[in-house]
Amino acid sequence: MSEITWKDRFFNEIHLTTVSIRTLWVVGSYARGALECGDLDLVLDFTVKSDERRAETPPTSAINRSFFNSPADVRVYVGTPTENTSKVEFGDARPIWSAEKSDWRSAIASIRPDPTATRFARSADSIPFRREQLDVFDDTIEELLELEKSRVLKWQFIPFTEADLPETQSDDERRFIRHCTALCGKQTQRLVPHLLQTFRQQTVWPKGLWQYRGLEKTEFRNGGCDVFVGRPYIPLARLNDLATTEIALSPHLTKRGPNGIWIIGRGIEHELVKRASQIALFGHVDSDGQPIEIQYVNAGGYEAASFDLFSRESEAEQQAREDEEEFEMQVGVRSVSGDDLLALLARADVINCDDTEVPLTDAGLRFLEVVVPVPDAMSVLELLQATTRR
Repeated sequence: MSEITWKDRFFNEIHLTTVSIRTLWVVGSYARGALECGDLDLVLDFTVKSDERRAETPPTSAINRSFFNSPADVRVYVGTPTENTSKVEFGDARPIWSAEKSDWRSAIASIRPDPTATRFARSADSIPFRREQLDVFDDTIEELLELEKSRVLKWQFIPFTEADLPETQSDDERRFIRHCTALCGKQTQRLVPHLLQTFRQQTVWPKGLWQYRGLEKTEFRNGGCDVFVGRPYIPLARLNDLATTEIALSPHLTKRGPNGIWIIGRGIEHELVKRASQIALFGHVDSDGQPIEIQYVNAGGYEAASFDLFSRESEAEQQAREDEEEFEMQVGVRSVSGDDLLALLARADVINCDDTEVPLTDAGLRFLEVVVPVPDAMSVLELLQATTRR
């Protein structure tokens, strides 16, 4: 029995709860007698009691800390071997303590070594970080695994290697470094060289620039990728919006690790990818093959970033030649469809396609001086596809 003081982060309330363990099981490879184990998996069944009107259940992390002092390489799941927070049924569970049988030493000694026992693979093994490194609920993990399995999402994990701040830095990198040095904690500052190195090595189109919002300390942006650090949460809904193409998660560095960056993007079965793949447009690129971004300012002083798109390649070529002559710069033409189209839309406030102007952000609405909501992602793609039918 233990009294646990814990904070409900959702309601921002402090609770005092008495937790009494009924049964503790060891499960997984250790319970099967494996000679080498990864983590030690425990399942804990308990009751809660509180002077409050309703006894709230503390988070697993608080229970683990109170009863076991949060040891490394130990995972605690709440429930019973057949139904628990791991969402895995453990047929190999071995009880090692209960109120009726408290001789845990004898219970552990009764587990015989088995050289043939191995670790079972689990669906959650494809999640690259430990649960303690992420601010995420079980249902979000389940949703992630299902969406990746059905190819609605895709992801990659890039482990960190040794990294230092680059000797030569672009303007956006220098601003990003200054921002993190001035506002962020030391743990986040330790991540900066790794983040810079990782995104420099990414071969994405268009090339991203580092951005940040005001005094934000744990959320940044590179191109259309939203980057979360610290103990990051996973805002999956952002991938249903045109402003975000990917979500990158990078927990603070630890000795135990894993240390790296987990980049989650849209898979081939995502509705936006399928719809964007049906649209074939053409855009202008510079001598480096990067899209030519146009910065507009209207009479009211409102700014907007824009890209010109064309439904016909011949019209894109004709405009490119005119722009080359007027601005004395090299202008190429590139086909834009699918993921490339979505990546371009994530960087724009307004898209000009033939004679159609489509606002994508509030800044785009202010620039166009229209009082309507920003169209949702599917509506934008429908408007762009309509230009190809003319």
